[in-house]
Amino acid sequence: MTSTYEEIRALSSMDGSEGLLAIIIRESFMPESDGVRFVTPPNSPQQLGILSHPAGKVIEPHIHIATKRVIYDTQEVLIIKWGVVCIDFYTSDGGLVCHKRLYKGDIVHLISGGHGLRMDTDSIIIEIKVGPYMGRQDKKPLYPLPL
Repeated sequence: MTSTYEEIRALSSMDGSEGLLAIIIRESFMPESDGVRFVTPPNSPQQLGILSHPAGKVIEPHIHIATKRVIYDTQEVLIIKWGVVCIDFYTSDGGLVCHKRLYKGDIVHLISGGHGLRMDTDSIIIEIKVGPYMGRQDKKPLYPLPL
């Protein structure tokens, strides 16, 4: 069991600044204490939080108030339901940063930069992102794939 999550960071070749590309939460992750802990930056358009509560804790029934938000970035959360998936992380200008292997139960929040996936075994992935779904209209290939 681990109480830490993994951040994938990269230096931008554009301005030299460091950026957060992704957060990986392994299946073995266990929080150190009860409560709510958001692991994404406060200004991130998609928030990833970890909630740990003891038996008997009640979260009061509530609704979320309609609030206009303007979102320019597409972020995704992938949950590996089954299989082994290798994910390649890229800077926004296409530089390869690293490869990480994800296993059943692992979660990755893709925040910025680029990514590519290879299925090492038959795999089922649950993908969560802000809609509406636009197909390939909001994607830019980093390089042509071989036919």
